[in-house]
Amino acid sequence: MIPKRIQPFLKSTNTRSNGTNTLVEGTLICCNSSSFEIGVVGQIQRTMLSRMLLYPKNDRIILHVRCKQCGKLIVVFDSDIDGYNACRQAQNKNVSLTFADCCKCFSNNYSVNIKYEYPNEQELAELGESDVENLFTWIWISLVCNSCKKKHSNFVDYETS
Repeated sequence: MIPKRIQPFLKSTNTRSNGTNTLVEGTLICCNSSSFEIGVVGQIQRTMLSRMLLYPKNDRIILHVRCKQCGKLIVVFDSDIDGYNACRQAQNKNVSLTFADCCKCFSNNYSVNIKYEYPNEQELAELGESDVENLFTWIWISLVCNSCKKKHSNFVDYETS
């Protein structure tokens, strides 16, 4: 289970289920590369320990990536349309992105790791939705700077239910 628009770009690295939920992890790949520029809608918080975290701005988080090889723009997550309780219709199509430069070296060249949490299959079946790949209840997105190797764990840590 991976949202349809991400499927062509996510190389799955781990899937595990405990009966209550399923976790699916993967790394974004485009042009056989994991080199992306990051653009966001939200508030980037920088901590004293050189961590970066993305918080909602006006109740919304968006994370786009742009492939450094071909320039393709990929919407990785938009809290308005993605996840368990999303409305499935973007509220404002014209958004202004902020670039997420590394707080250590100020580069904007990242590898992107994503982890989705899904409810158990019985709950998904009971919902009667056709797009169950987009009904994840939690998303975590971690960034690794390709320039200095600084890891920004759980840059996005967002519950969608």
